[in-house]
Amino acid sequence: MNGLHIENMKKEFYNFKLGPIDLDMDAGYVVAVIGKNGCGKSTFFNCLLGTESFSGECEWKTGETGHEADGCTDGSSAVNRISGKFAYILERCPFPKDYTPRELEKCFGEFYENFDRKKYYDVLKRYNIPLNRQLSKLSRGNIMVVQMAFAFSYKSEVLFLDEPSAHLDSYAREELYELIGEYQDEGHIIFWSSHLMEELDKRADYVLAIKKGQQAYFGTKEELTERYHVVKGNRRQLDYMSKVMVGRRDEENFSMGLIDASEDYLKLASVDEPAGLGDIVEYLL
Repeated sequence: MNGLHIENMKKEFYNFKLGPIDLDMDAGYVVAVIGKNGCGKSTFFNCLLGTESFSGECEWKTGETGHEADGCTDGSSAVNRISGKFAYILERCPFPKDYTPRELEKCFGEFYENFDRKKYYDVLKRYNIPLNRQLSKLSRGNIMVVQMAFAFSYKSEVLFLDEPSAHLDSYAREELYELIGEYQDEGHIIFWSSHLMEELDKRADYVLAIKKGQQAYFGTKEELTERYHVVKGNRRQLDYMSKVMVGRRDEENFSMGLIDASEDYLKLASVDEPAGLGDIVEYLL
């Protein structure tokens, strides 16, 4: 089975360090990449895309290997990695806004050896995307569909989603989720970063948590949310749970916090339930 192995990935700027990042996974899964703003999520994406150099190993289970040189943008190996394996869906579309979907295919499709024009137009037709209307005159939802259609059509193996559903209405989000599900079902890997934690709670299989550039967790979402619980009660109740408390917030009439439920503790809180990813970000990262 195809998959991704990353070992000891590091990137250092003058005032920031990412890593080491270590993960090993098979294809066909969604990875939620979580952390507070500035933690290094975008840097991690850029390293894998090849727009930032990095040290460490990035190995595909198909046998192709990338290392620091492959992470640079000034070599043909980097170009091959980007065009052959990766797709990046942004909140802000990277394509020229004065292009139409048809012009995008004719101009940018030529850069990809295996670009599937039939698949591109099939996706656009399914969602009734006007082929001859400039992107600047399309809705945000339609522009996102165009990006997804393009990613589908050059047979990328990994999809990076960076706030893809921001500013979309509920109907456009459902269209996006449908396309993401199809991409996953075809046996690809999806790295997904979003401030809408509820969509990650519903759709992520794995979680990569980053705290101030350091990997805080990589594993299944189920294991993470079962280990950490959200508790709510009065201050006295939570005081008795201080030994397992990893984060806490005291309000005027109640207290809330995150505990490590893998440890023994007195179950005194009024609310004690598995954490969501938003709780993990707030209290742990």
